[in-house]
Formats: sequence, structure tokens, C-alpha cells
Amino acid sequence: LRVLVPFVGMLFVIHLAEHDRHRFVEEWKARRSVSCGLFAIALLGDVTDVLAHVCVICAGLVHIDHGFLHAVENYGMGFAV
Repeated sequence: LRVLVPFVGMLFVIHLAEHDRHRFVEEWKARRSVSCGLFAIALLGDVTDVLAHVCVICAGLVHIDHGFLHAVENYGMGFAV
């Protein structure tokens, strides 16, 4: 479960990132700069969240320093909010 739960969460965030990317492209083509910027920020948060999930998954497989993992999770949550 230490690997499975974060992996499923990562798949969910990847799904969100795909939709945010698609919407970003739509807004870009329509030349809506404000909403395009907001979807770019959302996409950046999604990518950061996926990277945080990858670190948590790796920590379930091999030893990663707890302080480093805690910092990655904090930054991931900060970008997600």
C-alpha cells in the first residue's frame, strides 16, 4: 500500500494535468490571456504534484531521507494549493 496508494494518486493527477494542458491550448488558440495564464499555473502545479508523488513512490521502494521527502511533500502541497 505504501506504493500503490501514491501511484493511484499520481495517475489521477496525470489525468488532471492532461485536461489542464488541453484547456491551456484551447485558451491559447482563443487568445484569452488571463484564463490561459491561470491554466498554465494549474498545469505547473499538476506537474509539481506528479513529481512529489514520484518521490513518495520511490521512498516506498528505496530509502530516501525523511527530511528531503517531507520537504518535497510540502512543496508539492504548496504548489497544488
